[in-house]
Amino acid sequence: GPWKWGESHTVFIYARGYVGVYNAPLRAIKGGTAAAGRWRFEESGAQATGGGDGSASQAAPLIMMVCGMQYRVTFSLAASHWSLTATPLDGNTPDVHGELTLMKPPPLSHAAEAAKFPLGSLAAQLVGTGPYQWAGMTPCAFLRNGVFHTPWAQGTWEPKGGDTDKVLATFYGIKHELSVGSPECGKLLSMRVHDRDRVPVAFLHEKTHGDKHGNDAICRAPHHAK
Repeated sequence: GPWKWGESHTVFIYARGYVGVYNAPLRAIKGGTAAAGRWRFEESGAQATGGGDGSASQAAPLIMMVCGMQYRVTFSLAASHWSLTATPLDGNTPDVHGELTLMKPPPLSHAAEAAKFPLGSLAAQLVGTGPYQWAGMTPCAFLRNGVFHTPWAQGTWEPKGGDTDKVLATFYGIKHELSVGSPECGKLLSMRVHDRDRVPVAFLHEKTHGDKHGNDAICRAPHHAK
């Protein structure tokens, strides 16, 4: 992600089966919303390769469960541009169409991307994951190709050289060092490098409802967008 989902929503298809659905355009949300749904590969065999090698012919279809709706999601690639079609399984609701708005080149599969990092390292565990709260603000994500998504600005992230238990995330030109705070709860600790200021970074496990931007309305009809 992020994927444009119809005319008014943005979707992130995170690693490990999580889906985030947000009103577009994305804003910094205090408290925010957690993953709004889950996804799985349509065919169990796709799990072994992580869904393919990043080419259109190997991009495995997904079954996505979002806000009480189930979709079969297929992907296509033309001129290095990714798009998706989400077909509701109820047989009565129009398809939803979307496009990848950030990473134009074909990305590696999650398995191939994670394999670039040492086994068991923090980078290997974080790649593709989200959503996270950064000092209470959402959504943040450690996307593939070293892209660090925040609601304020796109940044980068990478392993910290010589330390497999830490990663570096940079946005607005400011570098942050992240380490594990509580592995059981999916909590990280961020230290701003230039002044050592520390803030919590927490993985959001379950959906929460409501914020001042109206994100509690997302689940009422994400499938109505044409």
